[in-house]
Amino acid sequence: MHRAGQHLCWPSGARAGRAPLLPCCELLRRQVAETRVRAQPAHWMIELSTFFIGDLKEASRLSRTWMERFEGAPQGRFPINLPAEAPAHDALAVHLLGGISAALKLSQGSLERARILKQPFTLGMVLIEVGWLYQVRRESEAVREIAEAAMAIGEEHGFP
Repeated sequence: MHRAGQHLCWPSGARAGRAPLLPCCELLRRQVAETRVRAQPAHWMIELSTFFIGDLKEASRLSRTWMERFEGAPQGRFPINLPAEAPAHDALAVHLLGGISAALKLSQGSLERARILKQPFTLGMVLIEVGWLYQVRRESEAVREIAEAAMAIGEEHGFP
């Protein structure tokens, strides 16, 4: 659900409609703080929620912080390598904040790192996010090439 630029969620264990909706980002932050969760998925969702509600500076700060925090940490079962993916996501926020050349550098570094890792899901996510950047830049040929590469990875590995 959405309300005034916020993604809203029901707290875990609450029945839909029987508990107040909370901003998803706030709910995730509480869960991380209460349980001392170091899991990459929770941090990734907080960063995404922050970006999508429009807090670009905070989203960029979180991307940089968690790139460092999870560098060298075991990935576990989370299918995305956060230190490789976060710069691509950060690139879009940096671009929208006016850092055009810095955004390109971030996205290219993320793409290079994802290719070196040879993790198809990470590479697919990075390609999608780099594609968003090129779409914002109105570089249609680059968007087409990136989309084709992402679709090829999806088809090869059975991703939806």
